[in-house]
Amino acid sequence: EVSFRGRHLKGDVVKFPPGFRGVTVEKKDGNYKVLSSAGEQLTYWNHDDVPYESIDPVPRAINW
Repeated sequence: EVSFRGRHLKGDVVKFPPGFRGVTVEKKDGNYKVLSSAGEQLTYWNHDDVPYESIDPVPRAINW
């Protein structure tokens, strides 16, 4: 458990579907550039409650 600006944060690992990888991109002058690869999973954080796949938009979008 961690806190940010006095609010508790709870996270959960969200794995990408097979064959997909996460990346960090930057938009500059109308062009997109891949900055780094985030791998096969990410940690999604919520204030006060653990993220729920059934209602939180990020896990729902990844696990379609």
